[in-house]
Amino acid sequence: MESKTILIVGGGYAGLNVIRALQKQYAHAKQKVRLILIDKEPYHLRKVLLFKAAAGEPKLRVPFSCYFDDEVTCITAALTSVKASHHTIQVAYPDGTAGARLVLALGSVVVSPPPEQGGIPLTSVAAAEQIRNELKRKVEQPRMEREPARQKSLLSAAVVDSSITGMEASAEIAYWL
Repeated sequence: MESKTILIVGGGYAGLNVIRALQKQYAHAKQKVRLILIDKEPYHLRKVLLFKAAAGEPKLRVPFSCYFDDEVTCITAALTSVKASHHTIQVAYPDGTAGARLVLALGSVVVSPPPEQGGIPLTSVAAAEQIRNELKRKVEQPRMEREPARQKSLLSAAVVDSSITGMEASAEIAYWL
């Protein structure tokens, strides 16, 4: 029996869940399935845990090899075009992977506020590290201050975000401080 190839573009939470579902679906099927994950990075970025990086240094980048055994081929490449009529896609490297099915799990788009609004949007690991470094710097300032009211005002921080990430970041920062 001929095997089926399924391409999954995007190794975020949606892409990982699609692969797990396909593995379950085809676990006992007569037809063999070949799963190929294509992502621009060689790892899954655990974005929902970015808030932890604002107060600590958690492991946010998990190599795809930690999630899958040899039954999933992982290719580090950027998607450049989809040719549905030919059942092919073009990627930056390697060029031209063909498949019978294509799943695009490209993730969400993070919208950052304009810089003039101030603050540091928690949109990446680098931003989380920037927040943590800024907080460390801010914690040192009150140690030089003699006036208690001034010390207290220097230890204030504001998180402006009502999403789960904002709530989690607030809790992590409050615990850390």
